[in-house]
Amino acid sequence: MFKRLVVTGAAALLLLVLIPSPGAMASGASGTIHDVNGQGVGGAFVMLFDNGANAVGYAITAPDGSFAFLNPLDNTPLSDVTVDGTDGFVVEQQSNPPQVGSDNLGIYQYQPRAYLKAVNTPVNIVLPLVSSFVLKGCKQDNSLMRWGDYVSSGPGQEGAAFAYMTNLDEEEQPAVVWPTYDDWARESPRNADRQYGLPSLVVDSRNTGPYCISVMFWNVKNYGKLCLKADNGGAGFQLPAQGGSLVIDVNYELARTAINDLYRRQSFYQTYITDEDIPGEIKTQVLGSDPLTCVFKWRWLYVRWA
Repeated sequence: MFKRLVVTGAAALLLLVLIPSPGAMASGASGTIHDVNGQGVGGAFVMLFDNGANAVGYAITAPDGSFAFLNPLDNTPLSDVTVDGTDGFVVEQQSNPPQVGSDNLGIYQYQPRAYLKAVNTPVNIVLPLVSSFVLKGCKQDNSLMRWGDYVSSGPGQEGAAFAYMTNLDEEEQPAVVWPTYDDWARESPRNADRQYGLPSLVVDSRNTGPYCISVMFWNVKNYGKLCLKADNGGAGFQLPAQGGSLVIDVNYELARTAINDLYRRQSFYQTYITDEDIPGEIKTQVLGSDPLTCVFKWRWLYVRWA
């Protein structure tokens, strides 16, 4: 699982580099994780990989945020020489985040992250406190789209982004796309494997928004795979309070944003529309089973008229 995790985490919109402070020495096989307020982050899972995505070491932080890497093959302590000499990646993730809602979504309190680690670089990490946007999209059979569905229908391989976040001016904003697990994903035989998680955009809670969420490779009947935006009816989504979450109904929000865009276009080009009640047609067809197909038919007409 973590071989896949490190590659995806590194590509998921926020890739950081471990940078020692001036005069700092490599800390060997031990390290620390603290939050932005200086409090130790206990119970975090830390993995060390080489550049070939091979697991070199792992650790779980103590209550004060300290840890020491162990060998994943035999659970023996790694030597300082081994850790200092590793040029690769470090991935950290909160092990057992609080569970909320009827399906017990595990909502992160600290941002999961992937870091580049150079040789002789200490693994001392400072994490922001976060809130999450959880993406709940449905397939045609009305079952939830899981992480693996987004990957397979989009980029086709782990490591490529399939969602991102912007402000209302379409400027990309920092977020980590990471799987969030519900009861179904945690049950055996799935056991919280990455492919069964629900994608979440995990965001520093000090930056409250508003935000738009874009989903890439979203399949629309007769139009193929599109990059679509959800903007909460034009107002954007406000980030919940620290440690909180907002579940985004992906199908509904993508369609709502596209429909609102049609109304906006209709107001711009009113003089071109003399013999058809376009808004009425939109309302009628959206009541059908495939609203996004309707939306993009009329969007094409507006583009054509423009």
